[in-house]
Amino acid sequence: MRLGRVLTSVALVVGGFLYADWMVEFLLPIHVPLLTSFISELSAAGQPYRDLFQALDITCGSLLFIGGASA
Repeated sequence: MRLGRVLTSVALVVGGFLYADWMVEFLLPIHVPLLTSFISELSAAGQPYRDLFQALDITCGSLLFIGGASA
């Protein structure tokens, strides 16, 4: 039972950090206007790091779903 709580906590914390995956934009050479663009444009077709942002979004959603369902 204790292991389950630890795994749930880890899933929720890691999922929460991955939810802020848009911050990776500042570490990569992406030229999207910050004030006039949407976060979803980072994973739009034709964007250079589309696969990375989609993978981070899917991982985040999966971890938060698992953490929420097991809480």
